[in-house]
Amino acid sequence: MACEELSRECCPCLLAETAECPHCPLLRGEAVCGCDWQGRCAYEQYQWRDQAAADRPAGAVLAVRPFAAATGLVVRADERLAAAPVGTIVKLRLPLPGGRAIRAVLLRHYPSGLAHLLTFAPCPAGLLLGRTVKPRPAGNAFAGWQTLAAAEGRTIVVAAAAPLAAPLAPLADGLRRRGNSVAFAPPAAPDADTDIVFAIGRENEIKRVATALPPSFRGKIVTWAIEG
Repeated sequence: MACEELSRECCPCLLAETAECPHCPLLRGEAVCGCDWQGRCAYEQYQWRDQAAADRPAGAVLAVRPFAAATGLVVRADERLAAAPVGTIVKLRLPLPGGRAIRAVLLRHYPSGLAHLLTFAPCPAGLLLGRTVKPRPAGNAFAGWQTLAAAEGRTIVVAAAAPLAAPLAPLADGLRRRGNSVAFAPPAAPDADTDIVFAIGRENEIKRVATALPPSFRGKIVTWAIEG
């Protein structure tokens, strides 16, 4: 099975923290290892790393995933963040000398008490791993977030530019785990029989999606206006 991180220094990566490793059955929560990898065991590495930091406090940055213009952070959630709905704006200050305040958006909760945040602010990803932040929920970035929060067994089209597909993967995965069918599409008109259209991008891109919807569309629209 192919994996870009397998056997590298960054293995096990973020996907071990979220039980989604594409190579190791044990890191996916399965009871028996069925991999054919003969190198360094990713599960043993993860167990060692996890035990060495078993008492990580709320706000600890457990994994960092840098993208071209965004950064994903997996943090241990405190009570407020654990209770916040997806789409919540989270304010935090970078735990570095002269660290500035940044805004992130909550994309997904994990059963182990972790939360996945996404920020479009410049972020020194390599310096954050293992540090502790103090995330503060402050409103919701999604107009119509209640629709996504209640979505089960729905057909959802995420209308967003292609570069956003990878950073938004945790959001899509979380929706799929509730029985939803989720597909990404460019900022254009989805099919009329789509249950929920989630339009993401600048205001002009969101308007383009809304105005292109066919007259027969009877679904709901959720929007996330991204600055810049």
